[in-house]
Amino acid sequence: MDPLNFAITVILLTASGALAPGPLFFVTITHGAKSGAKSGILFSIAHTIVEFTLVMLLALGLLNVTNEAKSASDTSLTG
Repeated sequence: MDPLNFAITVILLTASGALAPGPLFFVTITHGAKSGAKSGILFSIAHTIVEFTLVMLLALGLLNVTNEAKSASDTSLTG
């Protein structure tokens, strides 16, 4: 998968999650009302760290699956 297609896929998947309010949204609103804008920034940073880690793990997993599939097809063609 080339980097442009990967970036587009990540943006679309992330946008679909970001546009649907969920538990993190309501926790951020609650803490923001109590602590101010600082809590929103902290939630954003923490969420970015978690999301980035998940995206990288998914990318590595997909690379391993495609490499194994290619190896299996190469082996079957050779053998």
